Amino acid sequence: MNGIKAVMLACVVGFSTLSAQGLDPFSGDDSNKDPDGDGLTNIMEYVYSTDPYDVDTDNDGIDDGWEAYFDRNRAVFDPGSAMARFDSDGDGLNDVNVDPEYKFDPANEADELDFPDSDGWNNLREYYEGTDPTNPDTDGDFRDDDLDPEPLIPNPYKDNEIANCGPHPVSGQSGAVRMIQGEGLSPALAAYWDIPTSRTMPG
Repeated sequence: MNGIKAVMLACVVGFSTLSAQGLDPFSGDDSNKDPDGDGLTNIMEYVYSTDPYDVDTDNDGIDDGWEAYFDRNRAVFDPGSAMARFDSDGDGLNDVNVDPEYKFDPANEADELDFPDSDGWNNLREYYEGTDPTNPDTDGDFRDDDLDPEPLIPNPYKDNEIANCGPHPVSGQSGAVRMIQGEGLSPALAAYWDIPTSRTMPG
């Protein structure tokens, strides 16, 4: 009997939460909608405990969708490269730069000043620059983002020169691999936020 009561209470609490967010707990029609336009559907807003009507739930200056995206999508490097500092899948080989236990949390304002990857920029700076907070060298051009005057443009080399150049002196990755992995943001995400021209760093 107590078990039934607990389940009923959980349902009531769940329905109340959904209703408070302006969602209909008895209809799936609104689950894939994105009323605040932050890139997260209502169901993902529920998963991340964010407000579906607030682009920046925790008021840390970073869109909820950006934080949720990088919480699920980490730059992957060749196992054993200098940039690969952590083992994401437990196979004994380091393949990511950011600790898999680290959470990009759109409901926690404290993480805006974190430095999850090994470049010198915190999450807020990475957001405003349009760089990948899980990849120290977003454009794969031999320079960490914080030392690169154009961190989204793989220069001083042209694309064909990068593809044919030797391995990255730090990561050990070939130019061809860096061409694929170096652009840390997916084209769809970059287009969504109109990176890097849509934002101006405050202060």
